[in-house]
Amino acid sequence: MSKINSFALILIIAISLSSCNTDNSKNLLKTWRVENVKFSKPIPPQMQTYIQGQIDFMKSNARTTYNADGTFDDVQGPRTGKGHWDMSKDGKVVYSTDESGRTMRFFITELTADKFTYAMTPNGPTDTLTFVMVPFSGKDTLNKKPAPQMQMQPHGNPPAAEDQQPQPADGNAPPANQAPANQPPAAPATKK
Repeated sequence: MSKINSFALILIIAISLSSCNTDNSKNLLKTWRVENVKFSKPIPPQMQTYIQGQIDFMKSNARTTYNADGTFDDVQGPRTGKGHWDMSKDGKVVYSTDESGRTMRFFITELTADKFTYAMTPNGPTDTLTFVMVPFSGKDTLNKKPAPQMQMQPHGNPPAAEDQQPQPADGNAPPANQAPANQPPAAPATKK
């Protein structure tokens, strides 16, 4: 009889422990908006204005809806996307696969009915972006503006403010070998 009681006790404990793993996916089923983005590394000064513009864009233009059928709808300004999502059995990771087949992992740090905080490691484990999401209320407005674009120099770095020349109002830039009208031409190189 004691063996049966021991087995029953072990079975009850196992069932109790498995039921402690709450189904966090129910908290995910809604439309979320970006409230904040945090970076694990400092943002270089020449990138701060651009990055802040991107964050502001996401706050006012980006929404993601997680549906009970395992699909999601994503809106980022005028762009929309769809895909499929799944949550790990331990409720700590959301796998999001877009229409192109690209899967991203969102490492959940908090998921409640009122907050969804997750981390991404786009450039390896030492470079973490943390997104703080809150439910989108129907009262929030959604802009349809495109995201700000960064102009890159040929070697891939953003141009420094002093390297950018103002463009004429008509949008026609001077040829590369000609100085803008408000600057004198460069002195010719001398031969030695």
